[in-house]
Amino acid sequence: MRRTRCAGTLNPKRSPSPVRGPGSPAVARSTERNPRLTRCSVRIACSMAALVGLLLLEAPTVQAAAPILSSDDRALFQKALVAMDRTKWKRALDLTRRAEDPLLHTIAKWRWLSADDGLASWRQARDFHTGHSGWPFAEQRQALAERRMPANLPTSDVIDWFERFPPLTGPGQVRFAETLAAGGGDVDVTVEARDAWRSGDFQSAEIRPFLQLYGKYLSDEDHAARLDHLIWERQWGAALRQLRRVSADVQRRGTARIRRGRRSSGVDAAVARVPQALISNPGLVFERARWRRRSGMHERALELLSEPPGELGPRPDRWWFEVRVHARRLVNAERHADAYRLVSAYAGLDGVPGVEANWLAGWISLRFLGNNSSANRHFRKMRSAVTMPVSIGRAAYWTALSSEGDEESVRWLDEAAEYPATFYGQLATRCRERRVAVPPVPAGAVDMADWQSLPEVRAMLLLAEHGRHRLARSFARQLAGTAESLAEVTSLYRLLHVTGHTHLGLAMLRKATRSGLYVPGLAFPDDVYPSAFNAVEAEVEKALLLAVARQESAFQVGARSVANARGLMQVLPSTAKFVARRERMQYDQQKLSTDAAYNVSIGSRYLAGLLEDYDQSYPLALAAYNAGPGRVRRWLRRYGDPRHGEIAMLDWLELIPINETRNYVQRVLEGLAIYRSAVGDGITGQWEMPLTCPR
Repeated sequence: MRRTRCAGTLNPKRSPSPVRGPGSPAVARSTERNPRLTRCSVRIACSMAALVGLLLLEAPTVQAAAPILSSDDRALFQKALVAMDRTKWKRALDLTRRAEDPLLHTIAKWRWLSADDGLASWRQARDFHTGHSGWPFAEQRQALAERRMPANLPTSDVIDWFERFPPLTGPGQVRFAETLAAGGGDVDVTVEARDAWRSGDFQSAEIRPFLQLYGKYLSDEDHAARLDHLIWERQWGAALRQLRRVSADVQRRGTARIRRGRRSSGVDAAVARVPQALISNPGLVFERARWRRRSGMHERALELLSEPPGELGPRPDRWWFEVRVHARRLVNAERHADAYRLVSAYAGLDGVPGVEANWLAGWISLRFLGNNSSANRHFRKMRSAVTMPVSIGRAAYWTALSSEGDEESVRWLDEAAEYPATFYGQLATRCRERRVAVPPVPAGAVDMADWQSLPEVRAMLLLAEHGRHRLARSFARQLAGTAESLAEVTSLYRLLHVTGHTHLGLAMLRKATRSGLYVPGLAFPDDVYPSAFNAVEAEVEKALLLAVARQESAFQVGARSVANARGLMQVLPSTAKFVARRERMQYDQQKLSTDAAYNVSIGSRYLAGLLEDYDQSYPLALAAYNAGPGRVRRWLRRYGDPRHGEIAMLDWLELIPINETRNYVQRVLEGLAIYRSAVGDGITGQWEMPLTCPR
């Protein structure tokens, strides 16, 4: 029977209730509806009214439900997805063209045009991008359209296109300038051409035609700037070809940089040939410092990094990576003054490098050098540069620790405590002798039908239902950018949660937070796979298991990492086999990725063993769960054992040299506090993070 045309239906048994509790920061963002969503909602009266009623129920049980496809469409789509995965675009397009639901063909075109196999026409690229500019990977499709633009395209069409979509490629930038100049616009095409050449995106086949037209206008400085850009971006092949276009001295410098960067032979001779006037070039200094560090020549690398050039070039993040590695090595060697001098030289950087440099400089100054005023200056500078809740809580907490006087410390602790869903916000809350509470979900909501009617949402759900979670996540993040209010973020999350795609909802929330739409009360779901978490026999509190699964897999049963860790608890097959043998359980590798209860059972038993090994110290056990027990043993020998009072637990955590593990432990611990508030029984799970509070 032919089904009624509808954007899609959902049929959950029960719906998710918001995580409840008092105390969260006020967020001054609009809760009005997005007109784009409101207009779309009219199209989806089919079954959503019943669903919205169900969403008011408490104690949800999540049931997966994707937009409905006929059995024929489902079979076609599955075959088409396999063809897309194998880049057989013609077959995928042919298959989806036969489908009853036109969205399937749209998805196939989206993947084809985003991949650019070289066969798409200008009209195809233009039409799709114009109608779907809000779909993921828009920049790839726009660049494709720019490159397929016909030479004889009417001037008005060229101008209309670029006024709507400003050029992304070098050829596009020049084409727009040429068209404006031809129409009498006040544009210097040669200036635009030079700018495009210095840092524009050119494909190999585009370079010769460009140089034939504009090569005579390009200076030695333009060619040198392009070489510099290509080397910083690690486009080694293009950089080698660019060498022939620069002066002899710049060529020697570029050759030395490339050989250092690629760790090729003859690096010393290449550097020796660089003229003395060019030896202090930031790019060359960076490559030399990086090469020395990778070759184990740490002290010689420090000689170059300790006095950075006045201008670091376009990639300060690369410099900061090198500095951070050496700074932590110096701290490990108890050369704290040297570490501070190194890091503080980079505290003036903008963006993330500057934020991290100021925190590290402040921490070293406070905890190892005992200089509160210097530390406080760095932490305040960090606070003025951050906007994310985790970073605000961190900056405010450490500013409180370094502040002189009770009033000042209390003020900063209170600011950190405004973010109770973050690790440092929770520490600040406890320092103020308050209870960490689950943040409430803001009042007001947008009808989920408003979201469900959007093609992007239907595409996301279809891709997730068919196992293409990476592609589905790209839609979730993109959709987060279209939300204009907390109510819209809330309704989109609930839609994803109730359809069994909580992992997509959490990805969307993270992206929304970066846009200033912070809804922490949704970020800790406690109703996912309840039978799996309630049936655990290992002596591990449920709150901890939920916090680990949330951080490991975002509650995605089929999650699989690049390291081959699998399932909700991201257990390696080798670890699962070891645990199964130790616990006299049956080992089934396939069930790690398909059976939530089995995965949680294995993971909880492994975690219980780690907790026993580390005397129920959660941070140590979690660090071992993420990085391995061998590393934790090494760190305990290197930094001291916080269980025996040799070092404060907080400092031990911040000394963890692996960024991922350091972040992992803090994120799980903050989740633990929230889940205890939501599902804790008040009996199990009495461990708490030892406090470090202002004196």
